[in-house]
Amino acid sequence: MVNGTYTYYVYERNKKTKQYDPLTTVLDVDLKKFSGNWYEISKLSPRYEDKACNSQVHYTLQPNGMIEVKNTVNLGSVDGPQKTITGFAKPTDSTNAKWNLTYYWPFSTQYWITDLDENYEWAVVGEPTRENLWILSRKPKMDRNIYTGLVEKARAKQFAVEKLHETPQKDA
Repeated sequence: MVNGTYTYYVYERNKKTKQYDPLTTVLDVDLKKFSGNWYEISKLSPRYEDKACNSQVHYTLQPNGMIEVKNTVNLGSVDGPQKTITGFAKPTDSTNAKWNLTYYWPFSTQYWITDLDENYEWAVVGEPTRENLWILSRKPKMDRNIYTGLVEKARAKQFAVEKLHETPQKDA
C-alpha cells in the first residue's frame, strides 16, 4: 500500500508542476558557504508550519556529500515549546542548487535554491510545484527593500506570494 500511495503522490505532484514554466535556480552553490544557520523570514508552506515561530534551519555538509537539514521551531509563540526535525538532502545536479530532501524515508521533496546572495546572507528556496517557498536570512531580520525584491522575484517565478506568512523571530 505504501508503494501505491507514494506512486499516487508523485503523480499528483508531477501533474501540478506541468502548469508552470520551468523553475530556474542559481547557477552555482558553494555548499560549504551555504552551510550553517539560517533564519526563516517567511514561508509559503503546508499548514502544519503555520504556528511555527523562531524558525531556523541549520545545514551541515557531511563527508559523503549529503547535507544534514535540521529545522528548529517554537510552536505558537517565540517562547513556545521547541520542536526539531532532522532530514538529509542530496544535491541532484552539478550546480548544487537542486536537492532531494528526505525527512521520512521513502518520501522526499525537491528543494531548489532559486535565489542566493553573492555573500550568502540570504537565500530563497522553493520547489517546481510552487507549493513551498522559504525566504531565508543569516540574521533574524531582513532589510525590507531586499525582502520586497525577493518577493517580487518569487512572484515572477509563479509562486503564490500573496499567501506568504512572515515568521515571527525572537531576536528580530
